[in-house]
Amino acid sequence: MKSRMLGRTGLSVAEIGLGTEYLLNTSQENLSAVVHAAVAAGVDYIDFFYAQPEIRDWMGHALQGIRSQVTLAAHFGAAETDGQYRKTNDMAESQAYFDDLLRRLRTDYVDVLFLHNVDKEEDVDLALGPFLDQVRRYRDQGQARYIGFSGHTAAGAIRAVESGAIDVLMYPVHIGEHGDADRDAVLAACCAHDVGVVAMKVFAGGKLIRERAADGFTAVHGLSYALSRHGVATAVPGPANLQELREDLAFIASSPEERDFGKQLAAMDPGDGGPTCVYCNHCLPCPEDIDIGAVSRILDAWEAGHATWATREYAQLAVPPSACIDCGQCAERCPWGVDSPDRMRRAAEALG
Repeated sequence: MKSRMLGRTGLSVAEIGLGTEYLLNTSQENLSAVVHAAVAAGVDYIDFFYAQPEIRDWMGHALQGIRSQVTLAAHFGAAETDGQYRKTNDMAESQAYFDDLLRRLRTDYVDVLFLHNVDKEEDVDLALGPFLDQVRRYRDQGQARYIGFSGHTAAGAIRAVESGAIDVLMYPVHIGEHGDADRDAVLAACCAHDVGVVAMKVFAGGKLIRERAADGFTAVHGLSYALSRHGVATAVPGPANLQELREDLAFIASSPEERDFGKQLAAMDPGDGGPTCVYCNHCLPCPEDIDIGAVSRILDAWEAGHATWATREYAQLAVPPSACIDCGQCAERCPWGVDSPDRMRRAAEALG
């Protein structure tokens, strides 16, 4: 599986990670099977936020022998009452639950510790104030390596990113919100500040797959779209079982045609305006094996002023855009009328 840099952390993570949201209320055997199968397939980023003691124990058991193979993310600000998860703004409670998490996971540290589920303005104040101070103490003590921020509102996310205090942002990224200016502003801020993006809710909580399956929408489409957005390092679908995990991991060996979300995007009415590349790679195959969508995404980031991110991504291209022979096949295939050969030339001139 291909890997990407998680922003300025220096960590390399696989494009497909593992969200654990739907492993609760299954069984220890199911959780272990999903975790082990994911890691065996190359998944090396696991997001884990549960406060319920039993699933913490299950995950601790599943991680035995493979902890060193994964980047493990946890959350500060989650609690539990009578088996039900809840968010908490109580400092003492949050500390107790994080200490309990480390013990139950049988590890001394987590790689990324997220300020958890921060949306309301007053929650942002708390997260970037006393809670941030505590998470920094965990980092300084070696119990966390990097600081993250998870939320669903653009204003809070941008504030956290621009504060310079966080290394990683966890934020919803899915095709159903294509063209959302607020989300695009969040991703642009992450590129500008070299904050790694973990894309969550890539299927809009499963809604896209449930409601658009008849139109041919697949997990591969959803993952392909999320991974095509600026700054996204890894996407974390949340499979509930091995079958759903297999559907997610189908992305690894999928063809350009299977990843092409152009028809899906067109059906969602991406909006009017001039020709705009949406990085769907509907233009492939390229006779010179250029990843046209990736190059176009890098070009847009460069022209938007995100030089650090664009330069790093450009250096990882297997085939540079200068290999373009101007055959025009990509432009003929593009459903949006984009002049891709011109974009290849511009990218080569800017970054080659």
